[in-house]
Amino acid sequence: GIDIPHVKKIINQNNLGYAKTNNLAAKQASGEFLALLNNDLFFLDDWLTPMLQTIKNETLNAGIVGNVQYRFSDKEVDHAGVEITKIAQIDHIRSIPNANISKVFAVTGACLLIRKNDFDALGGLDENYINGVEDIDLCLSMKKLGKTCYVQNDSRIFHHVSLSRDLTSKQNELNSRFFYKKFRAE
Repeated sequence: GIDIPHVKKIINQNNLGYAKTNNLAAKQASGEFLALLNNDLFFLDDWLTPMLQTIKNETLNAGIVGNVQYRFSDKEVDHAGVEITKIAQIDHIRSIPNANISKVFAVTGACLLIRKNDFDALGGLDENYINGVEDIDLCLSMKKLGKTCYVQNDSRIFHHVSLSRDLTSKQNELNSRFFYKKFRAE
């Protein structure tokens, strides 16, 4: 179990999904920042400090900060931000730029940092999604508040990518349809 001062453990009786679980936890959080974290991550030393420095940098107007994520399976970069491809598909950026901070379209919700007051102002994560696309929706909603999404390239972790999720499920198609309908103008 987790026995760390200032960390409150919340156990749900059932799997409520990514959006609802994070929304419930955020309501109980009292800090200035929220770190949304998947349960299949391995953190390298000092992963949080660069992310905090980025979100606290007032000149950046950062709304959400993500990081570089390596796949456990082959140690290759899986995420250095999210982009829209030339054929209008959402895809991970899999190369790390030379700069320590990258302005990006969006970041994955596997590991991101956001101010609690911004999260609350957006109404949290949209619970119409079931384990997919909530993170991209959150990033686009943040842009409506006039804030920017960044990847802090000096923050690095390992991720068991989609270990507990079926990427070919009907739910992925439903999530995508809802997302594209909601953000068609963007």
